[in-house]
Amino acid sequence: MKRVITFVAVLSVLVASVVACGGPSKAEIAKQSARDEAIKKFSSLRNDSPSGAQAEELSVQILSQLASVDLTLDVIGTNGDELTKFIQEGWARDARVTLRSLRDMKALPEQAKTMKLQFVDESRRSEKVLANFGTSEAELNNIVNRNALEFIQRNGGRPTPAQYQAAGLPVPTITKTRTIVKRVPAKPTTAATRTPRKSAPKPAVRTGG
Repeated sequence: MKRVITFVAVLSVLVASVVACGGPSKAEIAKQSARDEAIKKFSSLRNDSPSGAQAEELSVQILSQLASVDLTLDVIGTNGDELTKFIQEGWARDARVTLRSLRDMKALPEQAKTMKLQFVDESRRSEKVLANFGTSEAELNNIVNRNALEFIQRNGGRPTPAQYQAAGLPVPTITKTRTIVKRVPAKPTTAATRTPRKSAPKPAVRTGG
């Protein structure tokens, strides 16, 4: 019985202490929740290799969550420059994937044009130049023109020399071939195969009477 009384007494002291000190306010709880969520999103941004669009979305969510409770990026150990760097890295990853797909494309001229524009946009968003990706405007144009040339060939057409040059390909040389007719010598006529002459009929012998 004494133990029960002692326990109740200790519990009462603890409850009174909590009431006196006051628990965390709603504002503090909201700040802690926003901070924890921002940390999760920042970890995903830093470690999950998101695409450029995904990185931008994560960055916006991080900034919005912290701003809603009057917190800054300092509370999660980062800053605006680092967020921008992760976004640019995401667009650079996208650009590399797009360029590989563009180089592998064959006989699809319209898709090649679209993908070229997509790559240029992604490289621009990554704040890099074409040379950083090992390519150039000339190569991109050659790829598009090569797809147009292959499309013509696949459909039974014959590309012009200008189309070969636009694709950065050598113009094939057309070799004219002459058909040589061999003359077969006439076989000599032999005695065995010679047609015998017909002998003239002998004149009739007249007898006297």
